[in-house]
Amino acid sequence: MRNTKGNIINTARKLIAKNGLKDTTVDEVAKEAKIGKGTIYHYFESKEEMYCTILEQDMAGVKQGLMEAVASEKEPDKKLTAYIAARMRLMKRFSGFYAMFHKDYIDYYSYIKRAYDRYYDFETTNVRDALKDGITKGVFNISDVDFTVVMIVNFIKSMEYQLAMENEQDEQRKSAIIANTIINGIKTMK
Repeated sequence: MRNTKGNIINTARKLIAKNGLKDTTVDEVAKEAKIGKGTIYHYFESKEEMYCTILEQDMAGVKQGLMEAVASEKEPDKKLTAYIAARMRLMKRFSGFYAMFHKDYIDYYSYIKRAYDRYYDFETTNVRDALKDGITKGVFNISDVDFTVVMIVNFIKSMEYQLAMENEQDEQRKSAIIANTIINGIKTMK
């Protein structure tokens, strides 16, 4: 069973990345996955539910990768730098979906927003924890943590599309510039 559902998800992921959600049909997913259409409906009520599952799986992978990236760092500024670099690198996985975002974003906004809202809570919690740790250790000087969290998270989010389209070397260089700009802006002056 698990293998069949995984096959459906992987097939749908490829087709949606290629054609967009609107232009991908359940019939195409079934044909490409070499299963009956009814089998898809055994696991998913609609192609939109399939898409939400794909987004949630991908976001879970990003979350895991982010936790791994910061786990080895002890200093708050290094943790935040590792977090930003890893986030940009991991979000690059979604670059295939950016074609769909351009094409179908308005029609499927509620599905995208629902998946991203869950991720946003994870992200704001992690950035907030890093900032509070930095304040406690005297590394960061921040007068309004909650606003700074929103500012950092939204700035990083605003850059993800541009960096996802970059080659790996430019993406790494620009991620470092973003991290340095943010860290230098909140670091305690010595």
